[in-house]
Amino acid sequence: MTGKISIRPILNVYVLGLCAGAVLSAVLSFAPGRWGVFASYAGTQAGFIAAVILFSRVMLKSRVSAVVPMSKLSPKALPLSIAVAAGVYMQNLLLSTGVSELWAKAGVGAAIAIPYLGDPANAVIALLTIAVLPAFAEEFLFRGVFACSDYKSRFFMIFYSAGVFALGHLSPVQMIHQFLLGIILSYLVYATGTVWYSVAIHFLNNAGALFAEMIPGYAEALNFDGRGAWLLPVLCVAGIIILYPSLHALVKLHTGKGYDRKDGFCAVITGRGEKKWYAPFADDAFCADARRSDRAETLYVWMIIVFLAVLTAINTVLSVKGVGL
Repeated sequence: MTGKISIRPILNVYVLGLCAGAVLSAVLSFAPGRWGVFASYAGTQAGFIAAVILFSRVMLKSRVSAVVPMSKLSPKALPLSIAVAAGVYMQNLLLSTGVSELWAKAGVGAAIAIPYLGDPANAVIALLTIAVLPAFAEEFLFRGVFACSDYKSRFFMIFYSAGVFALGHLSPVQMIHQFLLGIILSYLVYATGTVWYSVAIHFLNNAGALFAEMIPGYAEALNFDGRGAWLLPVLCVAGIIILYPSLHALVKLHTGKGYDRKDGFCAVITGRGEKKWYAPFADDAFCADARRSDRAETLYVWMIIVFLAVLTAINTVLSVKGVGL
């Protein structure tokens, strides 16, 4: 099946999943003790999973694999997911730390309420609800369902899905890292034709963020005073050196022959790649008419960005007041 799905039903389902997840998260947060905290995180992801199922099973009457690229991964390539995850985290650390310090001056922090992870039970539950579940739910949605539309172009959708992914977390402190991570993950799905590498990298990213502060001296280094002044730039350069060769090697091992330079990372993110974006489904009810310019659809696409930006601004103001969404 081939076709180009209109982006409007995808965005409708995303907003529905976002709202459902927010409501479910708020309700579950009233559970007693640590269960309320972890259940609230799980509630948000449950909304995203519901969005994926609604779009595939109900709207398109097809399997989830019809809207999420799930071709087999290569056991040889999979270990490189660790190098990619480490590389993107190290590359972004300098910029994300700088942004974090700027927001801290305005009273906006990145800290999220998580029970003490030194407790083994808390550590396991946190790993499941904050690392494993989002890796599947968010990748299936942002690098799967979103990829079913190549609205405007494949180049546009890589950046647009990364933007919605970043804004949807409603945290200006974390936004830069999430946006750059989203671009890397979208590219990997584009280059390999499967979502499984991005799921693995997303999991490693979240797990690293959860437990990194337990490393002695880590928290003290995340600033521009003392060690951080020279360590953060060094980590950034090291991350770049690790990340992009690892991306190339992962795709090469996955395909067994590498990729054409026209579909390499730099070519793709500058809009010159020629490989087809993943859009496997054709349905008259949802396929866009490429022969006409739909101004209403364009307006709707940018309204979602404005909607998420407003929510982020509201959440930022509330967090300063000690509330938050």
